[in-house]
Amino acid sequence: MARAKLNTITKNALNNFYKLIGVNLGNVIKEALQGASSSYTRVSFIDDFLGDSISPIWGAPAIVGTTPTVVVASTKHAVTLTLAATSEVESAVFSGTDFLNYPIAKKPYFEVYAKYSRGATAAASYARIGLASAVSTNTTEALLGDVVTNLWFKINDTGAALTVTVESDDGTTDTDAKALVGITPVSGTFYKYAIDASNLNAVKFYMNDILVATTSMAAATTATLQPVFVLGKVANASVPTLEIDYVKVETDR
Repeated sequence: MARAKLNTITKNALNNFYKLIGVNLGNVIKEALQGASSSYTRVSFIDDFLGDSISPIWGAPAIVGTTPTVVVASTKHAVTLTLAATSEVESAVFSGTDFLNYPIAKKPYFEVYAKYSRGATAAASYARIGLASAVSTNTTEALLGDVVTNLWFKINDTGAALTVTVESDDGTTDTDAKALVGITPVSGTFYKYAIDASNLNAVKFYMNDILVATTSMAAATTATLQPVFVLGKVANASVPTLEIDYVKVETDR
């Protein structure tokens, strides 16, 4: 009885407090319960790259050339794609190794904190950051356009000028190199890249929480995707890097 009386006093005190600040206690409880259950409606994958090796979920990186590397640095908790000073066509692809776990119909959300850095010997290089279907045989820039479904950020670096655009391809509508609005990225700086595909008629691309572009993926209703990171160059001695601090992918369950 004493406990029941104490609970009633506590509830009344909370009610009085919430009335004082203009909030309904019932709504507070309802919203708390909804928040507690919402996590069960989404599937989340997050990799912060802890430890000294890359998780097997990523599989073996695809490498073109003799010396590009994809390594995890435990002191940084990051994965870094690095090309070499060898003057040759090179690329490194870090992905789900074509295990396509994320149906686009499940409203995927992609987020990564990453930094592209130009090599000390400035020369042409490129990168991709985003979601795509199978890429195992599309490991050079000329072949990336053949990836059936993609929605990613495209980094092109001439060695003197850096350009970041967005691309998407749903098999019907191919949006190439759409310019960003509201931000001008630079080499050697971390940015939060995010892609919200909850509405396929208006896929939203963000950098540092700024909406920078919108494209349509309306025809890609059956596509399945994976996170994809590409770093490459034509035959030159540039040594660019792409550092990935964390990756998050979320879809409906």
